[in-house]
Amino acid sequence: MIPRECKCKYCGTRILWVTTAEGRRIPIESRFTPFKKRFGDATAPALWTNEGVRIPCEPLPAERMDEADGFAHMAHICRGGERYRKKRPLTRREKYREAYELE
Repeated sequence: MIPRECKCKYCGTRILWVTTAEGRRIPIESRFTPFKKRFGDATAPALWTNEGVRIPCEPLPAERMDEADGFAHMAHICRGGERYRKKRPLTRREKYREAYELE
């Protein structure tokens, strides 16, 4: 399946939406990142292909591109959406502490 390209509505970064093998849709960065494969390491950071396949690997900086085993996309983690999310209402205890300035 061809990934759909769009912009993140919170931070403006160009992202791709891909479908994983489990059928979940995830946002990934549109730019490619060089990587070095790490076999058998479940805790390794992962990059994603256009087909939604997870690759356990070590992302490499641009100056070490000649050592790369391939190129893939990083998952998109947006920090810009926090200012748009609704704040949860205060509990009675929090309102009381705020009113009487208790810690």
